[in-house]
Amino acid sequence: MTVGDFSEADEALREAEAVLALLDEDSARSLRPEVWAFRAAYASLVRDPAAVELTQQALQALPKDYWLRGMLVIFLGAAYYSTGDLNAAAKVLAQGRSMLATPGAQSHQIHLLPLDGMVHHAQGSLRRARSLIRQALDRVEPGGQPIPFVGTLFTYMCASQVLYDLNELDQVEVYLTRCVEQAVKIGSTEAQVFALSGLAHLSLARDDLAAAENHTRQVEALLRAQTFNINIMAFVEYHHFLLLLKQDNLTDAAAWAETRAGSSGPLMPYFHRLARPQIPDRAGEL
Repeated sequence: MTVGDFSEADEALREAEAVLALLDEDSARSLRPEVWAFRAAYASLVRDPAAVELTQQALQALPKDYWLRGMLVIFLGAAYYSTGDLNAAAKVLAQGRSMLATPGAQSHQIHLLPLDGMVHHAQGSLRRARSLIRQALDRVEPGGQPIPFVGTLFTYMCASQVLYDLNELDQVEVYLTRCVEQAVKIGSTEAQVFALSGLAHLSLARDDLAAAENHTRQVEALLRAQTFNINIMAFVEYHHFLLLLKQDNLTDAAAWAETRAGSSGPLMPYFHRLARPQIPDRAGEL
């Protein structure tokens, strides 16, 4: 799951769930909550609609001091965020801040801060979002050097979105470039795809069509080798739509919007609403 290989993660989880059925009840009872916890984490990462229910089930079953509880609080907040329930996400993350205040929860704090920033970003509180993102960046870059950790990638991904809306485009480029570099070192193809797609979007904003096309080719090469979760793909596809517009390829841009009408998921309907007004009326006549 950490590197985005969700098919392998699902297979391993299915094997663990099958083994549980072979154990005596006492052994199964002690191990089942941990298996539930990882299944809930998987559900959150792949944006399964059952993620909230699975995460709540696991939190109820795990001991109060169990190490996975901090991770699950973050995944529960992420699940609410993905479904658009921003108030519930903010409430969960506020509770998580006190739960994860201990030094031993450092890795969980690195995930909580940027996610909390994204929730505030979605609520329109850009100044608070920027503050949370800056706190997260300070944690993942102590002494100015990035920690080789999946939380660093997540922080860079969130930072790029918040800072783009604040028009801090040079900073967006810095963190997306670092995201690509660290993703290659860690082995996260998913983060590479997101960051390269973001760099293509940034290049379009700067009217650098050649750079946008170059980044898009890199994304397409990675997409041929692996499938990614629907939120990542929503960003990638919308950025591709913007490239089509920049190339004056109105026929394909209109076809993109047409085929995604009525799309499900947390993000694609939003991107479809953004896309429709950008297609000139003459596209329908081509």
